[in-house]
Amino acid sequence: MLRCADPQLTAWLHAWIGQIEGKRGALDESMRHFLAARDLLIGSPNLVLSAFIGVGVCCVAALDGSLEEALSEAQTALLDAERSGQARTLIACIGNLGLITLQLGRFDEARKYIARGLEFSGHLPQVQISLLDTSAQLCLAEGDVEGAGELFARIDALASEPTRKTWNLVNISLTRARYLLRVGRPDEALRVADHGIAEVTPRSDRLMRAQFQSLRTQALIGAGRTDEASKALITALTLLDDAPLGVLADAERVRSKLLAELGQPAAAELGFQRTVRILRSVRDVPALREAEREHAAALQPTAAVETDPARDAASALRSSGTEMLTAAAHLFATASRPALLGEETLALLETLGVAHAARLVRRSPRGVPRTVQSIGAVADERAWKRSSVPAVPLRRDHDGALELEVIPHDTLEDHTSVVSLCRLARAAARLDAAAREERLRSSLWPIEEQLADTRGIFIAPAMHEVLDGARRMAPTDLPVLLLGETGTGKEVIAREIHRLSNCSSGPFVPFNCTAVSRDMLDSQLFGYRRGAFTGAQEDFPGVIRGADGGTLFLDEIGEMTAEIQPKLLRFLESGEIHPLGRTQPVATNVRVIAATNAPLNELLRAGRFREDLYYRLNVCRIIIPPLRERPEEIPALVQHFARVQTTELRRPVPALSDEVMEYFLLYDWPGNVRQLANEVRRAVSLSAPGETVTPDMLTPEILEARKTGAARAAGGHEVRLRLNQPLNHAIEQLERAMIAHALEASRGSFAAAARQLGVTRRGFLMKRRRLGIKRDGEDRWSPLDEPSAEIADEPPTS
Repeated sequence: MLRCADPQLTAWLHAWIGQIEGKRGALDESMRHFLAARDLLIGSPNLVLSAFIGVGVCCVAALDGSLEEALSEAQTALLDAERSGQARTLIACIGNLGLITLQLGRFDEARKYIARGLEFSGHLPQVQISLLDTSAQLCLAEGDVEGAGELFARIDALASEPTRKTWNLVNISLTRARYLLRVGRPDEALRVADHGIAEVTPRSDRLMRAQFQSLRTQALIGAGRTDEASKALITALTLLDDAPLGVLADAERVRSKLLAELGQPAAAELGFQRTVRILRSVRDVPALREAEREHAAALQPTAAVETDPARDAASALRSSGTEMLTAAAHLFATASRPALLGEETLALLETLGVAHAARLVRRSPRGVPRTVQSIGAVADERAWKRSSVPAVPLRRDHDGALELEVIPHDTLEDHTSVVSLCRLARAAARLDAAAREERLRSSLWPIEEQLADTRGIFIAPAMHEVLDGARRMAPTDLPVLLLGETGTGKEVIAREIHRLSNCSSGPFVPFNCTAVSRDMLDSQLFGYRRGAFTGAQEDFPGVIRGADGGTLFLDEIGEMTAEIQPKLLRFLESGEIHPLGRTQPVATNVRVIAATNAPLNELLRAGRFREDLYYRLNVCRIIIPPLRERPEEIPALVQHFARVQTTELRRPVPALSDEVMEYFLLYDWPGNVRQLANEVRRAVSLSAPGETVTPDMLTPEILEARKTGAARAAGGHEVRLRLNQPLNHAIEQLERAMIAHALEASRGSFAAAARQLGVTRRGFLMKRRRLGIKRDGEDRWSPLDEPSAEIADEPPTS
């Protein structure tokens, strides 16, 4: 499909893979494929496929707990399905809308969607059964138990034929078991749960097994068989790794109910509180109502003993290691939702009573804080900055950051508890990010397959810092100065800043200041009017006006002539340009990102670059490290460029021998990523289809890199040596560099150079002869260079 370059076929491929990834539980990957499929339809619309994609996005968003997004997607998909006339997709959209509005607590809307779906599904009994199941869930949410019973009678009538024994009926068993528990028939509910477990076990549906095990636990509790209920719950808990939050909340609700039955009300109270927080986060109104109802029934206060639930819960958490571990585990389980992770941490801090105050704060890109939730009270905003515990970053994106801030009590025990809890929250957030990355790497269609030449690969910590700085600067309208060697990826970072900026909908216009002659640079940048000079036969707006409403990327800014620099400075300060031949300035709205590999400090000292322009551009500065300082990115870059080249050649990606990768890692890459890309493209092009890339396909300078690495000047009186080379080569290169430097500093005097190096004149002459170092102007060795017996050794001087 990819090779035929048909956007609709490729979109179908993405959509089907998105559906498969969703069934595997990889919701991030599933959503990525559905959105990629949607992007492919921008220039090639297809209503049937668009509706199918909308249904997929809706289901993924609903599973992820984003019900509002799911509702919007389902409504859009419904419109596409109506226009396309695809009956099955239309009914699926209506059914999804019924379920989503039910979960959101919009019961009247849900009832209308269910009724409309039943009208369209007269010839599809399986669809009717699903809609009746949704209607039964609605009745249970509203407390109409008799209505739910009547609906199950209709379902049984439709399912009585042998042809109706489908997987759809297993899903309905979940609602049936809940109905039987509500009407006080736990033995029947147990049989339904056992049947459901027997059906889903061969299919390896772990999450549905967990739901049936939770229902089995409830049935056993209702039957008074708490020992068996404990065993069933243990089985359910082992199935909850990476489970959606709704399934996790259901298991926690059942666990809390069992704890109450076992005479542990304080632990049950904590569990019900956690259940309610999760269900409020995912906005599942029916499940929230059921949890609150069971909470009230399980923990009814007695008249004989007056208790304080909050105090009992705190006491239980301090004294019970099991409850402490459970609370900590919930931090990791809720890390996929940073706001919920912060809420869970705040609740734990409040229960333990170890903090004077704590808050969940959202910071704008400019750093302005807004409190989302808090415990305790602090009158002075500056007290948060003086806290001895660093803020815990929970999420950071182009919209700002979500952080947890805590002011602990002064006691050592409380302070230690706060620090430990903050470490757990920070670890949970990082582990979730790592898990997402791992899912991307192990997906059916890895993320690298979709990298474009304009996007980067960021693996090295130094590049993550660069990217983080770029994202922080992107929402502002300040100019950005990118510094780095040629080929390091300055334009990639510039495009990333533009993509995340407020002007991302505008154009991104790259312009290299060395691409045109110096006398044409003025007219190219600022434009001109017709007749302004010989050859100006029509108006030309110029590059700056071409970027109006977007971003202008000025590369090689250090090569700009002194005559152009004042005009650029005025444009940066006033937002106005003065095209050639015009009497009045023209206002523009352009974000400027400048880049250079030239040493601007030296240009300033030489008077070749204006100081005021430098300070105007240097408001936000990003230094991009060269490729030799981030070698961990080389393997990923090599694979990416190999895929790009083979896609152009319409051939499979060749294998690269380990020796070739070793050469790539040992080479210094003076041309950085651009040179690496050209080398990989060359080697892949030289290889035959299916042939492994071997060292003989590499250029000679790269082959030399494995033998030795020369010492490089690092500025001042320093050199840099590669550590991945033979020791004797490294010593030779260091000696050569130091002798050359000593001869230059002593203006060719052997005695002075020897004294500077701390060796005898005889030793210096012997090293010089061995290394083949001559003074400037020498074309052969002089007899005076030979050390003789008459020459006395000079003592080394400090």
